[in-house]
Amino acid sequence: MAGYDPCMEYYVEAYLNTGEVQEALHARTNTNWLACPRTSVPFHYTPGPVSVVPTIRRLVERGLSIWVYSGDLDSTCSITSTRYSVKDLNLPVTTPWRAWYTPDFEVGGYVQQ
Repeated sequence: MAGYDPCMEYYVEAYLNTGEVQEALHARTNTNWLACPRTSVPFHYTPGPVSVVPTIRRLVERGLSIWVYSGDLDSTCSITSTRYSVKDLNLPVTTPWRAWYTPDFEVGGYVQQ
């Protein structure tokens, strides 16, 4: 898939292993955290649907406004995947993709309506 980054999972792991992030999460610092494979999880885990696009489509068709959010380091649903999914919905874009700013005039993220 164009735009897909196969190394995404490594970025998340590196980010979660920084001291500042571990402190902010109140996690044990100076620890090398690793993602665990599903087979080693000590509880029953059922992954969600492969795509939520059909569900979002049904809700929009029924007149509901939907807010779709992805963080840039979201390991489950990356911003790239979110943008492809929103594009698949074929909804009209009323406000194009643009930066939004903090009160200190720093880019806080990006938004599209």
